Amino acid sequence: MSCYLKFSKSKSFFFLDDGPIKYSSKNPHKRLKSSPYATAHSFALCGVSFDSLNTRLISCDINGNIKLWRLKTKILLSSTSIINNDNSNTNIHITKMIVHRDSGLISIAFNNYTIKIYDYDTMNFKCIRTFINNTHTNEITSLIFMPDARWLLTTSLDKTMRIWDIPSGQLIDIMEFDQAITTLAISPNGDMLATGHTDALGIYLWSNRIMYDNSIINLTTNDIDNQQLLVGDFQSPEQISKTLITLSSLPESKWKNLLVLDTIRQRNKPKESINIPKQAPFFLPTVSNLRGFVFINPDDENKLKIKDKKQTHIHQTQQFLYQSSLTNLLDHQKTNSTLSNDVIHLLKDFGMAKIEYELRCLSPEQGGSLERMLIFIDILNQEFDNKQNYDLISSYLALFIQLHGTNLIWKNDKLIEKIQNIQLKQKETWLNIQRQLNTSIALVKDVKSFDSSCEHSFISDISQRQSVIKLADEIFSRNQTYPTIIVNAAGITRDALLLKMREEDFDDVIRINLKGTFLINQIFSQRLLAQKSTDLKASIINISSIVGKYGNIGQCNYTASKAGVESMTKSMAKELGHNGIRVNTILPGFIQTPMTDKVPDKIKEKLLSAIPMGRMGTTDEIAQVCLFLASNKMSSYVNGASIDVTGGI
Repeated sequence: MSCYLKFSKSKSFFFLDDGPIKYSSKNPHKRLKSSPYATAHSFALCGVSFDSLNTRLISCDINGNIKLWRLKTKILLSSTSIINNDNSNTNIHITKMIVHRDSGLISIAFNNYTIKIYDYDTMNFKCIRTFINNTHTNEITSLIFMPDARWLLTTSLDKTMRIWDIPSGQLIDIMEFDQAITTLAISPNGDMLATGHTDALGIYLWSNRIMYDNSIINLTTNDIDNQQLLVGDFQSPEQISKTLITLSSLPESKWKNLLVLDTIRQRNKPKESINIPKQAPFFLPTVSNLRGFVFINPDDENKLKIKDKKQTHIHQTQQFLYQSSLTNLLDHQKTNSTLSNDVIHLLKDFGMAKIEYELRCLSPEQGGSLERMLIFIDILNQEFDNKQNYDLISSYLALFIQLHGTNLIWKNDKLIEKIQNIQLKQKETWLNIQRQLNTSIALVKDVKSFDSSCEHSFISDISQRQSVIKLADEIFSRNQTYPTIIVNAAGITRDALLLKMREEDFDDVIRINLKGTFLINQIFSQRLLAQKSTDLKASIINISSIVGKYGNIGQCNYTASKAGVESMTKSMAKELGHNGIRVNTILPGFIQTPMTDKVPDKIKEKLLSAIPMGRMGTTDEIAQVCLFLASNKMSSYVNGASIDVTGGI
């Protein structure tokens, strides 16, 4: 009898019975064939799952043994006993396990109602969060991550659902039900929750209020008055730091579809004409407004018609200028320092159709004025300077250009200049976000890939002098000495043709690749010489590139930085050689890395045809040359050398 079944993202699944783990084809027309994993566990299993790439299988038993398997070869990659490591109580066992594939997190529930979260990407299943306070008071029945892995939802036979914030490690909400929840499911975008309850045949759907407003869910339980929860007590500031990009936190339904409102209206138009009743209804006539419907008084309507007729044509023309709460702010508070915040807060309260109508009416053709348009652009510009409401301001700017671009903006020099300036700021802001995001992703991947057996790792921005000085201090405080073997391998690329390359991309590559290598060499050489060792034998190895010697299309910045590294190495070798510090450089050719894996096959074939050995190099081959230059036995007389590792290019 199978105990657990788990689908992979591909067209296969694993099922488990009382014995080994077995694999089965999903195709119902084929006979099921099982491929056992021998005896994977000696105790009953409590959960299995795949990783995000369907290359590894995670299995867990009730005794706390978590194992990571290579899917195709069935090789055991790692195994950890979390109960033996974390608890001495032999009565503790695991009841539930759930995996969040994209983040590499595992949530595990224990029979003592403790909940722990582990990171399996580190290969040693490191515990990163433990929820032991304010936890459930009865058996935990279900666990589930939110799609972004920020929250963990847990349910129990105590008839409560508890929501845990993973980054802060705190309980943020508790909900009590009439019947205990036995199973949970979250929609892919996190807006809907499905629950199944004891003694109930139906499925209950719940809507996530955070997707629609900023209201805080109130607690419904009566027995947790003494518990300290984040919700209700903590108020997040509008902007944590002036240097950070801040989003609006508004629901996407209030701004995301601003540019496609016409498409939405066209889609929602009735396919058939409205049937007019043959006889007028007996209901009283009404007109609609923002607050609902109001009844029409025939006498008042006649008075208004007479009043309108008495107005002169000139008076009517004077009143044509469109007035609203938005235009009143733009007209009467031009010098107000809070005008920008007032306008944005006002627009936040509007629906998308109202926002489009207000922006459309800013133009002179629709009852507005050129002055109003200029003031509105200045407000958006100020918000970009303040780095606030980035998502809203981008949407408002795009809608403004869509409404007025053809007819007015591109015919007025002032509007063109302001739009171009604000678009440049928007682009710079977005590129800054991309750089920080890519840097963070690369840093996380590098940290996760570190071998747990390595001595220690440090984080530093090598393009900043103070950061490198701090790095040297941290290394010394840990080891009571400075390293005598240094390999400068940090580098980035920002490829583009010369005629299209941005100055910022050129500066970034030079700053990291060339200046960073210079700072590491300078500061660590100063520290080594300051120790005044009588028999100093140190080796600095700078990683350059063969393209720094021969050039490469689309890499003017990169080739310049690597050529600079090679020339700088020769000068440093002449200056430091007599002090016992050897400085050499390696010029790798085309090396097999995750970066070259993305190169199209046709380009790869062209590159390989230029290599006499007919293949790319490996990182191990570069490491062996580094080992040679680092050794004081094999390369004690090698100084100022540039070694090509290119396969014969």
